[in-house]
Amino acid sequence: MIVPYFFFGLLTWFILSFINSSEFSPHTLNRFLISGAGNEPIWFLFTLFLVSIIHFLLDYLLSFIKNKRKRLYAWVFVCLCCLMISHALVIEFHYYPAYHLNTVPHFLFFYILGWLKLVEGRTCSCKVLLSLLVIDIFFEHNLPYGIGTSENIYYWLLSYVLAFVGSSIVIGFSKKLACADRPVFSKIIDVVAYFGRNSIIVLGLHHVLVQIIKLVFSPLLLPDYVSFPIRQLFLWIILMLLISLLNKYTPFLIGKK
Repeated sequence: MIVPYFFFGLLTWFILSFINSSEFSPHTLNRFLISGAGNEPIWFLFTLFLVSIIHFLLDYLLSFIKNKRKRLYAWVFVCLCCLMISHALVIEFHYYPAYHLNTVPHFLFFYILGWLKLVEGRTCSCKVLLSLLVIDIFFEHNLPYGIGTSENIYYWLLSYVLAFVGSSIVIGFSKKLACADRPVFSKIIDVVAYFGRNSIIVLGLHHVLVQIIKLVFSPLLLPDYVSFPIRQLFLWIILMLLISLLNKYTPFLIGKK
């Protein structure tokens, strides 16, 4: 994750410096790499890199607990600690350091849940999943804060519950589609799986490409309802071309062997 983070950060710096020469300086490069400025989504790669290292170390330490139930309790305790640390850093101390380090406990919580396979949605029927989806959308729409950002303890806890339920819904529907016999569903799964395998490239490039394509289309003065779908079409065509090129010629730079 660390190699793609710096690769996309440097690439963003070069592209935006080409568009605006005032961006070409060590100061702006430092800003791009520390905060992901100009290509905000890539900060997640650095966070995921740190989370994976911390999880590896925790897994090694907790492997000395031979009793499976006690080891599970230990992981649950770690998850609770992650929530408390996340709440303390963001809500109590308003701590926002470089590289978004304040988000590490927050994402470690979800990383561990996924690793423990607590978020699977495999036993739910379609009716249950649809009901959960409606409830989740209703509360998400009316929740005034993002996940783990509210100073109100009830909103704060509810945001995590909604995120947990939302993850279960997505995974549950994905499993239903994967098991469906209809060819149209298999095609949908193939497309989703393709972009899933290449999600790092999509994450690292889509934000910059959106800015470039919008800049190219701006002189045309097209109404947004006409311009937007055309820009989206160009975006995904370019992304698919770049996915093919990067996978073929520079897999190391996108976190692949």
